[in-house]
Amino acid sequence: MPFERKNGVLKKYTAEPGVTEITVPEGVTEIGSGTFRECENLQKVTLPDGLKKIGSEAFRDCENLTEMVLPESVVSIGEAAFFGSWRITVIRLRPDDPAVRRFYDAETDEPEEELMDGLNMLRNRNYGADVLRYFKYPLLFLHWLHTRDEELTAYFRAHLDDIMQDIISFGDLCVIEAFAQTGGFFTSGNIDRYMEKACEEEQNEIFMILLNYKNAHFGFDKSKKLKL
Repeated sequence: MPFERKNGVLKKYTAEPGVTEITVPEGVTEIGSGTFRECENLQKVTLPDGLKKIGSEAFRDCENLTEMVLPESVVSIGEAAFFGSWRITVIRLRPDDPAVRRFYDAETDEPEEELMDGLNMLRNRNYGADVLRYFKYPLLFLHWLHTRDEELTAYFRAHLDDIMQDIISFGDLCVIEAFAQTGGFFTSGNIDRYMEKACEEEQNEIFMILLNYKNAHFGFDKSKKLKL
């Protein structure tokens, strides 16, 4: 077995040739210090619900790690836990969550602190104006997908311009689609700005979603639904 654990603590992971995706076993509540350090083959890691602690340097220098499923139960992330894992661009709260994108290690010297700040905001429903830094909007969005929290819905509407700047830049189609399906986010007063931004960023699929929304809700024209 590649996993060596004791009393809920994952002590060691032995890399297996050709294995690029792993799921940490249920019942693990703590990832020990350095457990996955320099596991260069890993590309995606799913952590179990109920995990509470990620030790220092737990995923240090996992150079090809791009995706993680980080459960909301995590209350502690140790120093340099993701140092050198600079390819991480997707963090999910559940395995079936969409792959929304965000900056990570390359954009901040304290990624662990940023992650914990984001998770604490979800737990405490603390949606302050300062949360929209780095990758926090995707964490909030993933939480909203499952809860449709009314306070978070109101927060998104109040800060939609700032959020849409990042969503369009990163090409997060699933976020745009969810906002369009929910209704109330896009208005005749803001949709042209978002379409213009999509053009600037050459995000053609996002532009088409917005154009079709405008056509359907604001009488853009009498043509059929447009497709790329």
